[in-house]
Amino acid sequence: MVPPQELADRIKHTVEHLPYEKQQEVYDFAEYLKAKVRTQAPRDASLADLIGVLEGPEDLSSKHDEIYD
Repeated sequence: MVPPQELADRIKHTVEHLPYEKQQEVYDFAEYLKAKVRTQAPRDASLADLIGVLEGPEDLSSKHDEIYD
């Protein structure tokens, strides 16, 4: 397996020798992969990890019927 920094250097060197259009494709794909990694929840995530992710009133659960009726 190639060390991380060496792999980054190899990718950079390879991409530098591609035509501009192909460099753009590589960049777009790398951005896609970065976004995909960000949106994947860790395998050991629990519901407790989601607390505070969304904004809203603190008493939403206790006033659900009052708010949505």
